Parts: sequence; structure tokens; C-alpha cells
Amino acid sequence: MYITAREQKVIKYIIQQNRYVTIREIADSVQIIIFH
Repeated sequence: MYITAREQKVIKYIIQQNRYVTIREIADSVQIIIFH
């Protein structure tokens, strides 16, 4: 799966907000970005 730079920034932001964010939550966030 290809992730754009903009999506990487969003993921980094999510991780910074929650140090204990799970891989599943990141995957869900990526899906939200892609499908919305």
C-alpha cells in the first residue's frame, strides 16, 4: 500500500498525540484517509 507524504504527516501527528497508538489504529486512520 502506497502512502503519500501528506498521509505520512497525518500518521506522524496521530503517533505524537498518542504514544501508545496501535498499528491497527494507524491502519484504520489510513483507510479513513483513502476512502473519505
